[in-house]
Amino acid sequence: TGHRDEAIRLLEGRLTLIPTDTDARTLLGTIFSWEGRYDEARTQLEMVLAENRLDGDALPALINVELWSDHPSRAEFLAAQALGSQPDNVTLLVDHARALSAMGLKTAALRECEKALALDPQNTIALDLKVKLTRVPPLWQVGVSYTYDQFTQGIGDWHEGSLYVNRQMKFGSLIGRINHAERFGLSDEQLVGEAYVRFKPGTYAWFGAGFSPEGQLYPNYMLGFDVYQSLPKGFEFSLGYRWLEFGSPVNIFVGYLGKYWSTWLFGGRIYVTPGDAGTSRSYSLFARNYFGDRGGYYG
Repeated sequence: TGHRDEAIRLLEGRLTLIPTDTDARTLLGTIFSWEGRYDEARTQLEMVLAENRLDGDALPALINVELWSDHPSRAEFLAAQALGSQPDNVTLLVDHARALSAMGLKTAALRECEKALALDPQNTIALDLKVKLTRVPPLWQVGVSYTYDQFTQGIGDWHEGSLYVNRQMKFGSLIGRINHAERFGLSDEQLVGEAYVRFKPGTYAWFGAGFSPEGQLYPNYMLGFDVYQSLPKGFEFSLGYRWLEFGSPVNIFVGYLGKYWSTWLFGGRIYVTPGDAGTSRSYSLFARNYFGDRGGYYG
């Protein structure tokens, strides 16, 4: 019913009296994992598995811990090792497929899904994972956007339109963008190249470079990057940098913290810009609700 702290206290009290109660220890480790306390969860579950490495509750719980804490190779090892003595265990086959999928080994993951479905054709987790693994993502995407910013000091409104092309790659995605802006009776164009690069599960980066032939509203040159890292309990953060070449260069340092909750992502960014007149800071907050399975959202 959501009173997890009280449940943890009860279970810890139980284990103080009866340390050999593996059911209580397994449940304690499972609740720790729900709370994102992965190290504590791992400790409890490994104690149970030390007594019985094929425990039907503790083993799947520990596999979840490794998947949720961005250690899919550990989850894959646990599932593969158990399958050596239980090759027809549907739960283990599905968990092995989940781990292989998280490691990017889609062909092997699909093979394990097929084995699980041959034994249990109605297994919803295996069915959903098979759909995900066999779906062919679009290699190309094209989009347009328009933004309008109004300044209360009456110093000129900003209009900007953008046309972009996105190409999915094995490492992530490449994006080409043409921006057009109007302000102060001036208009300007900017050409931008961007890349999102995955390094490992939970770690990725954005790189961008831009060029404006006229340099009236956009900087003549722009370089930037952000490095993102996922954290327990649905959090992620990033640190980044922007270099803008106007008449003189501008350096901007960027920090971000986000939280995933259900289908929502809530986040905030800070931009810190040192300069001769002092350091400027600006802040932004956003919320996005994702829908479907292609990354669509409104915010």
